[in-house]
Amino acid sequence: MIPLWSNPEFIRNCRAQLRPRRVVLVISITALLSFVVAYSMKVELHWGRQYMVLALSAQLFILLGGGAIAVGQSISRERERNTFDFQRVTQLSALDLALGKLFGAPVLAYFVTACLVPPVVFGAIVGNVPLDLLLGSYVLMLALAVAVHAVALLFSMSATQRGTGLAGIGLALFLLMASSAGDRSRLVFDLGPLGPSAPVQFADTGSWQTRAPSPTVSSDWTDVFFGVPVHHVPVFVLLYGSLTLWCLLALMRNLKKDPAVVELFSPAQSVALLCYANFLAVAFYMFGDVGHSHAVEKQQSLSDALHFFLGMNLALLYLLGFALLRNREQMRRRVHRLGGFKWTDAGWPALCVLCGAAIVAAMVIARATTAEGVKHDLNTPFVAFQAIMMLVLILRDLCFFQWMNLRRVPRPMVLGLVFLGVFYFCGSLILSVTGAGSGAAHQSNPFLTPVLGPWQVMGMLSYEWAPNTGPWFAGLALQIAATICFAALQYKQAEDLRPSAAPAPVLLPAQK
Repeated sequence: MIPLWSNPEFIRNCRAQLRPRRVVLVISITALLSFVVAYSMKVELHWGRQYMVLALSAQLFILLGGGAIAVGQSISRERERNTFDFQRVTQLSALDLALGKLFGAPVLAYFVTACLVPPVVFGAIVGNVPLDLLLGSYVLMLALAVAVHAVALLFSMSATQRGTGLAGIGLALFLLMASSAGDRSRLVFDLGPLGPSAPVQFADTGSWQTRAPSPTVSSDWTDVFFGVPVHHVPVFVLLYGSLTLWCLLALMRNLKKDPAVVELFSPAQSVALLCYANFLAVAFYMFGDVGHSHAVEKQQSLSDALHFFLGMNLALLYLLGFALLRNREQMRRRVHRLGGFKWTDAGWPALCVLCGAAIVAAMVIARATTAEGVKHDLNTPFVAFQAIMMLVLILRDLCFFQWMNLRRVPRPMVLGLVFLGVFYFCGSLILSVTGAGSGAAHQSNPFLTPVLGPWQVMGMLSYEWAPNTGPWFAGLALQIAATICFAALQYKQAEDLRPSAAPAPVLLPAQK
């Protein structure tokens, strides 16, 4: 790997963005604005700390907002300028090219942030803020910025410039919601603030003291990892650092590929990512036996804990399946490379989703059996049926999407989403008209819900399911049959991509 200061992509971005006149202009504007703001705030009480918070917030906004916009356009803009092929023919490796874009595209944002460091330090000194807290806030800010830029670069690689803009809006909304959650995240996870406001909060109200959670004491900067209190700063850095590494792994895999065959992760990497997300959830999730103050207030039961894990993993499995869907060009190249199909291609990506579900089930069962101090009110057959029914529904939808993605139609995924949305809407409408939607109606009309609204099994209680197990098992069999049907249609559609046998060469009379 080439050092960053010798990376040609990084040097090219630095030369383009840090021209001498621009550098002088940025320094002058930053110094003038800092002086004017400090002079206007000097009349206020505790103005030093407020000035530091304002300057840190400005750094955060510039680094996250401006840097993410610059990185998000670093690849998608090359397609419009017809320079996209350069990154595939250059001798730079995919990792060197990704690092050059990751740290080179937002170099102007980093420079503006560096110009605001003296005002921040000045405000910290005037406001009697310890400099070690300020250093910790900058560590949090750097880890957060690099992770956000890595996600923006990943979107830039796999989307057009319009799609990158929409992804940027979605990322901004997510960060806004994460920052407004505050300590309420501890109602689910034993984690402190994870949003973009965390660096500013740490410099303003942070502490390096790790206090064990208790019913009377709760610290925003103390996390609980498998019941062990740890400080929030290293946890924050490791979480966002791991997110950056996962994005770099996808960039290394796809940065030099044709956009038509981009596949973010391999099947094994996708399952590993699913397991990593579950490891974090198990590590920081409260079963009520870690002594946290919110655990006492929550009084969580084992059924509530497993219901949370079930809902979270169903969403993760859905995302895993979407990430593994293959388009027609990917399937065509795979068939021509292998000379035919493997048995795993039938019903793809059902095999990887089932493998991930089995690993997740083992992790959840292992954690549930070791949980102490919780109320064991779990109805095992009912929870198992819920998980199997929802897993079959996910496989049915994924097999349908994969079949649509192999057809010769414009925008097959959009068309598939429309068809599936119409099906779900019509099913919900019929259930609402017939009164078989939820609650006690499951007992009065149990035959329509397993067919048209089997997803409502997640909202049922065990006493509602027990008297009517027959129709629900019949509905499960029907969903399995639908999954097999879509898998067969997918395999039949993929058969058209099989290379035909080459005709025997015709020899001329002179060649015989």
